[in-house]
Amino acid sequence: MLALVGQGGVGKSRLAIEQAWCQLGRHCAVLFVLADSPAAIERNLAGLCGERGLDLSEKALTEQAAQAQAVLNWLAAHPGWLLILDNVDNEASATAVESLLSQLSGGQVLITTRLRNWSGSVQVFDVDVLAPDDSAAFLPERTDGKRRAAEDDVAIALLIGEDLGHLALALEQAGAYISQRRLSFAGYRSEWQQRRAQVLAWNEPRLTQYPASLAITWLTSFEQLGEAARSLLRRLAWLSSAPIPESLLEVAIAGEAPNPGGAFDALVELEGLSLLNRSSEAHQFVVHRLVQEVTRLRQELAQEPHELQAALAWIDAAFVGDPQDVRSWPVLEPLESHAKAVSNFAAGIAESTAELLSQVGLLLLAKADYCESEPMLRRALQISETSYDQDHPAVARDLSNLAALLLETNRMSEAEPLMIRALQIGEANYGQVHPDVAILVNNLAQLLQKTNRLADAERMYRRALAIDEASYGQVHPVVARDLNNLAALLQAINRLADAEQMHHRALAINEANYGQDHPAVARDLCNLAAVLKATNRLAEAEPMYRRALQIDEASYGLDHPNVAGDLCNLAQLLQATNRLAEAEPMYRRALQIDEASYGQDHPAVALDLNNLAQLLQSINRLEEAEPLIRRCLAIEERTNGKNHPNVARMLINLAVMLQATNRLTEADPMYRRGLEILIGLMQQGYQHQNLKAAIGNYISFLHAKGLSKEAIQAIIGSLHQQD
Repeated sequence: MLALVGQGGVGKSRLAIEQAWCQLGRHCAVLFVLADSPAAIERNLAGLCGERGLDLSEKALTEQAAQAQAVLNWLAAHPGWLLILDNVDNEASATAVESLLSQLSGGQVLITTRLRNWSGSVQVFDVDVLAPDDSAAFLPERTDGKRRAAEDDVAIALLIGEDLGHLALALEQAGAYISQRRLSFAGYRSEWQQRRAQVLAWNEPRLTQYPASLAITWLTSFEQLGEAARSLLRRLAWLSSAPIPESLLEVAIAGEAPNPGGAFDALVELEGLSLLNRSSEAHQFVVHRLVQEVTRLRQELAQEPHELQAALAWIDAAFVGDPQDVRSWPVLEPLESHAKAVSNFAAGIAESTAELLSQVGLLLLAKADYCESEPMLRRALQISETSYDQDHPAVARDLSNLAALLLETNRMSEAEPLMIRALQIGEANYGQVHPDVAILVNNLAQLLQKTNRLADAERMYRRALAIDEASYGQVHPVVARDLNNLAALLQAINRLADAEQMHHRALAINEANYGQDHPAVARDLCNLAAVLKATNRLAEAEPMYRRALQIDEASYGLDHPNVAGDLCNLAQLLQATNRLAEAEPMYRRALQIDEASYGQDHPAVALDLNNLAQLLQSINRLEEAEPLIRRCLAIEERTNGKNHPNVARMLINLAVMLQATNRLTEADPMYRRGLEILIGLMQQGYQHQNLKAAIGNYISFLHAKGLSKEAIQAIIGSLHQQD
């Protein structure tokens, strides 16, 4: 006894019929009974007595129960039959079928059902949606000669399959719809996107050989749900079709009492009717996109209570943690696609939507997914500007977040007016000396530092420090943060004694506040060690780097990106003291950690690749180093665009390596393109600290190629005269 279990429209009945055709000749009889209610089971069993069934003598009886019993008697006397019980989709039908099964022997029973829970005598087989390739192949075959063909049919068929979630009934109805109207695949997809409710409701039973449209296919399941399960499904409808973590069920919306047990019971109820599929390997589940679509439509048509705002509040409440801290990612990443989906639906719900979009945007920014992050942050800003006064703090928050992305992607001229405006809003709301204003001042100072306006940057850093000292006192961790920022600037302009003093003070503050083994202390140790290294006090710096590594391994575990940063710091010191055999495994471990944490294409991975490549190059392992630099260059170009200073640095590094292997023809355009980027940025006001050295290296390279002094001057001059 086998039950084919799956959601409505997945093709269970069609699969059972195909199986019956395949089994013809192997059974003494193949019988089909529609079993969607106890009454239907008895009526349709009795109907098998007739001439078009088993043609039993009892067909002349007038009592339906007697005819049904006659069929059961025949089955008992004639082993080797196959009986299909179709559409056993409610508890009453299932109870009647379980009772019937106890009376059957000598044959095979095949049940089609949406119900997942059966007694031990019934083996359950899950029927899933079609594979993408099968889905894409179905539509061209179903509509062959009946659609308006186009060159892109194969590609569009695959997209339609994705739109419909590869659901067999949806694809069959799409094929019938396309054929009836002589549409192209692109034309159908356009109608699906613009008139989805009408397309979902359409059905021609004669054409599709299915009695119900998609819009009502699941109604029998919906109607069996209790209110808690209905409410859960209504909220799930506004999420994406990606896997949903079961931990979401433990999250309560403000104003609602937590009830994870009740939510889990509702989940089990939905699974029992095949309205969602739970993973057997992970604590997550999936709701089919068309189940979501129909459930949303029922809410929009007021056939069910509308729960979009509740769904938004639910995801907003679950999206907790610092998006820029990788320790929060295991919670945030599984919710990312759902946060995007519900935010898209809820664009008109101002406060929660803007906040959620900001958080998702910051998560994507931390993952260096700038193309995805930017529209999220811009939408958050747009919603806040539309919903609040232009000088509202939420607007300042969203301006600052967007400016951070623009700063990260080297669009300084775009970022600066946003930062200035955010600061003006903060000052208007909080006054000149509020701690929230200090944060905005710090942000602007970082931009000024990156654009080489160091005096202005120093003034801003000192202003932020003064605000926070007045607000929090001299020994608060926020003051330590400001000291670190200012010290980094002073170190960059070679005021190392002042920088060292500030790093010592920051370290003392954090040790006093957090103890000796806190990650903030590890950060301060690294900062101080960097100054000691810059002043050639390597013996003093090394134990600080090692202590920082020890603290972060204990705090975060062995595989955290902060640990990777500590490994790189220590490896660079070891490399500087010619302990290359110790440095190499540290670089490799850092690379492994960052690839696992951020993925293969993150800027942190590019930095690790460059560090390792430079070490390999220094010991003449050029064949190993070259692919690392090329991969690093590809990451930087993908992440930051073709004209970023990091791209220029990688081009010049690659040129130096090619020069070392005497591939001068390949090296020249790399040098030239790298210098063109840096000189172009200089002409826009951005001064790269290594530009002078890079030009000197290129001049030496041109000398090595045998060019005259005049020719070299002409080439360098042409670089400075670029548009």
